[in-house]
Amino acid sequence: MKFGGELNKEEISTETDREIFKYISDKRILRALFEERIFKLREIQKEAIKKGLFFRKSFLICAPSGSGKTLIGELCAVNNIF
Repeated sequence: MKFGGELNKEEISTETDREIFKYISDKRILRALFEERIFKLREIQKEAIKKGLFFRKSFLICAPSGSGKTLIGELCAVNNIF
């Protein structure tokens, strides 16, 4: 993942679900997600953010394989670095 540079909503692919901006406001995190072609959050990821993922809350996430748990961990780690 790369960080930095200006983030312009207009330059983001038209396939982007703009809902991601409701959940993530840090431009560095958004830029990294878009560079990895992640334009939408899964329900479990949205729920983790709503419950305080970016406010250093403790979580236990139990979900099936392929549901998005790894990205939750990565978002938490990157947020703590910033």
